[in-house]
Amino acid sequence: MDRCILLLLLLYLINPSFSVFFHISDIHFDPIENPTVYNSTTRCRNPLYYNEHYNPHDTELYPPTEYYYEVGGKYGRYGCDAPCSLVASTILSMSELVADPDFIIMSGDSASHALSFTDQNYSIVELSNYFQKFFPTTSVYFTIGNNDAWPDYTIQCDDPQYGLFLDAWARWIPSNQNSTFLKMGAYSVNQTSSLHIISINTILYSTHHPNASYPVKDPCGQFQWLSDQLSSALEGNQKVYITGHILPGLDSAFFQPLWLQQYGATFINLLIQYEPIIAGLFFGHLHRDEFRVINATNQFLKLSDLATNPLSFLLASSISPIYNNNPSYRLVYTDQYSYQVTDIEVYYLDLYTANLNQNPTWLKEYTFTEAYGGSPNNTYSLMNIITALENSTVLFDMWLEYHTSMYLTPKEIYVCLLSTPNLSSFQQCIESKQYTKKRQWGISDND
Repeated sequence: MDRCILLLLLLYLINPSFSVFFHISDIHFDPIENPTVYNSTTRCRNPLYYNEHYNPHDTELYPPTEYYYEVGGKYGRYGCDAPCSLVASTILSMSELVADPDFIIMSGDSASHALSFTDQNYSIVELSNYFQKFFPTTSVYFTIGNNDAWPDYTIQCDDPQYGLFLDAWARWIPSNQNSTFLKMGAYSVNQTSSLHIISINTILYSTHHPNASYPVKDPCGQFQWLSDQLSSALEGNQKVYITGHILPGLDSAFFQPLWLQQYGATFINLLIQYEPIIAGLFFGHLHRDEFRVINATNQFLKLSDLATNPLSFLLASSISPIYNNNPSYRLVYTDQYSYQVTDIEVYYLDLYTANLNQNPTWLKEYTFTEAYGGSPNNTYSLMNIITALENSTVLFDMWLEYHTSMYLTPKEIYVCLLSTPNLSSFQQCIESKQYTKKRQWGISDND
């Protein structure tokens, strides 16, 4: 164990002035994957499976054929989701690092891409059983991801699928939340008398949702429910963590909106209204290690804009290596009294080395405060970090390595992405900084 981690854990046992929990996302457990048999361009499964369970949307989620790697192994392959061996290794690694964390946040996408309905439901149930086995006394707060729905993104109010999720996660969802969950896929829990955790269903707001062409004002009444939860927490003098799958911003690959704009504005305005009690926003979906700073305006943020009460979103990467990344998860340190995030440690598995050695060795990738010299949950600090990323090639190259959990990536213009809520402000940011590769990213002058 890392000497620094050991010291921190000893200090915690002697004087527990801080708390620790895990934040993990996008595991994409594939119970039928066999990367050592079905390799090359077969996506680690028998090709006949895809013919039987064809889903046009899911085929678009996979990288182009030229990105597949012929070298796979016991723990999976870049370009595929997470086999049983990788999932077991991940959760075992977490339990060996901290056997009894305060809780675990799992920000959606338990299931693999392009599974049959039966296999998808099995993967969700089995993943919850893995967590129960390795963390028998720890609460695990799951969130619904787009690939947990079947077909992808297809979930509605009062959807029967909510009952399947509830069966898998019932041990961690309070029974008084069952009716809410069965209606909209959201729930809340009092982790302590002074910390309230809210899990929301962000699939309802996605630009890929079947209802996106004819949106209603408040799908399933979730915004009103969230407002009531935040109001109750304020009255009870509680701090709040909110976890969801898809954040209201742009994706990291094509720089397209993830939420319908009207829903993003409603959500951000609601959060700003209750900003004093919101201690953390934990999301995933992007398969990239990131943070975002977003406010209620449609402009990109500058340091002078901090008076507008921007919000910081903390994004866990993925366990699935499907989008050319190494698996990683986060250990989050928080102040025990304010519940503010004080630091984050990221642990990763070099998939290539694990397969080569037939042994998964999880390593600490970085500590946020040491790497960036600032707080992970303070908007002023994060804006200073974004400025430093723009001005320092060394720091930016380091950030790029962390972005994919030490998988090599091309150096591109992510600085604007970290501080913009939509495509127009992203383009405005690019133009303001006089980037010259705008067309390379598919952004035309007419967009």
